[in-house]
Amino acid sequence: MIRSRTLPTLLLVLVVAVTGLVAAPAPSPAAADPLPGRPDFLLPFGCGARAELKTYYGHNPDDKKIDAYQYGRPTGAPILASASGLVHQQFSPGGIEIRHGGGWFTTYMHMSWHVAPGTWVDQGDVVGTMGDVGSPGAVHLHYEQLYAPGLSDAGTQHIVNPLLQGEGPLVMDPNRPLTRTSTNCRGGTPPPGRSWVDTFADAPGHDAPGGTPTGTLNAGTNYVFCRVWGPEVRVGGAFNHWWLRTDLDTGPAGQWVSAYYLSRWGNDEARDNSGAQIPDCNEPYGTIGAKWRAMGGVGSVVGPPKLPEMDSQRGGRFQEFQRGMIIWHPDVAYAVHGRILDRYRALGSEGAWGFPTMDELDAATSPGGARGRYQYFEGALFLWSPATDAHIVHGAIHDAFAANGREAALGYPTDDEVAEGTGFRQAFQNATIHWTPERGAWVTR
Repeated sequence: MIRSRTLPTLLLVLVVAVTGLVAAPAPSPAAADPLPGRPDFLLPFGCGARAELKTYYGHNPDDKKIDAYQYGRPTGAPILASASGLVHQQFSPGGIEIRHGGGWFTTYMHMSWHVAPGTWVDQGDVVGTMGDVGSPGAVHLHYEQLYAPGLSDAGTQHIVNPLLQGEGPLVMDPNRPLTRTSTNCRGGTPPPGRSWVDTFADAPGHDAPGGTPTGTLNAGTNYVFCRVWGPEVRVGGAFNHWWLRTDLDTGPAGQWVSAYYLSRWGNDEARDNSGAQIPDCNEPYGTIGAKWRAMGGVGSVVGPPKLPEMDSQRGGRFQEFQRGMIIWHPDVAYAVHGRILDRYRALGSEGAWGFPTMDELDAATSPGGARGRYQYFEGALFLWSPATDAHIVHGAIHDAFAANGREAALGYPTDDEVAEGTGFRQAFQNATIHWTPERGAWVTR
């Protein structure tokens, strides 16, 4: 494909695709490069990825092209920078161009995602993902190496056979496909929300960790979104409890494969190709995440995350953890856990009693020696002790409770308030508080 461009250059097109991890044929002997200052271009694919290169001539006899198409590989495979440079423009379909200096450029097209212009990328950084943009039914990357030392002088344009991975210029032969394995192994930054991993074999996909089989993730370089701890997968002495969420090569998106299939790591490890831990699927973020980490993270009283953050009632947000929750509104977050959380939920949560206004703290010792915990919410005080369990105190009865010495004088509530005549009453360990519209609140002992 020939694309018009603002730069007065002839272009060299390389259309390549990743197929799998195989041993490459011995490269051709290195030869002198006829052009000065060419970067050390590497294949624009992940470390060890195999590229099938089919050479042919384009519209112009000097327009030497190399095409290759994926076999069993869908969209989503990472595309890496062939050399370091500045992404200086983007264009359709799904394309960017990188300026490397010294008159050298590379172009990448048909990507489903790519970095934005103005981004500096190092060799090996992920610049996009394989797509089917502008080429229906023919998933591939359109890749160009261009040399234009004098952008305003057509006489300085040059086009030569591609030179990749330290080899001499590739021999153009329409009848002889070429195979190369990428040595672009210098890491890279994945697109948002994805981590790149290598799998040593085809991995079965499941609808849930350890669940029903749904398809296959092919061996090779793949992206995953996140990890969760789940049922063990064991083969001999090798095992792994981590499960990775990803899109399958054969089967639906958003499925799960075992981290047992990762090529580079051992038992119960789930790291990406750079060695970084793959994020937990329910990793807390924002204000709730900051609160959780300040409390001690997985070692805190609420424990590790159980579910992702979700909308709460009345406009806030909350996240479930193994032993509690953290709830946010409007600009602060507090943890609720244990029996206070159980009672809060049983009585209507924030829809009935509002959001917490503090974390749970130690309460005072009662006259009988009981010692418990308390937490204020917008509409009530929750009090708990081992002897009385958790109950709420609110309204006028709460005001009388506070005015008469709270739990240090009256003890902990032994029940929630109940109807009495025209009003209500609530029992405490050492007293009862009554309230009516006619008389207000009073204490009996």
